Amino acid sequence: MAPSFTFYSPWVSLFEMFLCLFSMFAMDWITALITFVITAILYLYIYYRKPDANWGSSAQAQVFVNAVKSVQSLSETKDHVKNYRPKILVLTGSPASRPPLVYFANLLTKKLSLLICGHVVMPPGSVHLLTLKESTQLLLEDRKIQSFYTVNESKSFEKGAKTCLTSAGLGKLAPNMLLMGFKADWADDLVLAQQYFSVLQAAFDQNFSLGVLRVRSGLD
Repeated sequence: MAPSFTFYSPWVSLFEMFLCLFSMFAMDWITALITFVITAILYLYIYYRKPDANWGSSAQAQVFVNAVKSVQSLSETKDHVKNYRPKILVLTGSPASRPPLVYFANLLTKKLSLLICGHVVMPPGSVHLLTLKESTQLLLEDRKIQSFYTVNESKSFEKGAKTCLTSAGLGKLAPNMLLMGFKADWADDLVLAQQYFSVLQAAFDQNFSLGVLRVRSGLD
């Protein structure tokens, strides 16, 4: 794809290319010749081997740069009424297992704010995290849920959920609200119920808003 500069001309670019080649040979023809040979070898290697690589585009690279600059600029902006948004961390576990919780959180953010689905994997090492991240993010995109997905491994739900609270987000793009499902089976496992309430308390300690969703059929 050709550059989209206002005054871009392919003929001027072609002229400048030949000018650069002339300058290379004029300064040191031996070094220029070696450079051409190395470039030709690399080109032929890539052409015939056809490595499975995604080279992307310069436009996509610029999107990344702009995003980083925007986050840094946002971090320098003071909080006020007009830039307040409910930035939600929703502890879904696997988003595929609790769709009502994911859809409800998506309705709250309305694709205009930050939504992060948090997942605590127990015990550590039970799943391949990279594969899990990629498949879950594809699932969210397929269901048109504008959300990020974060996962961590822990020996207990309490420690993993507190890790999500403290590490999710980046700068001002960090959650200010925790959303969880109602634990209907609290009487079946009092230890896990205690961990559940400990996470709620940790959210209050970090000045998070808190939401608990309860549905008729339950979430678990």
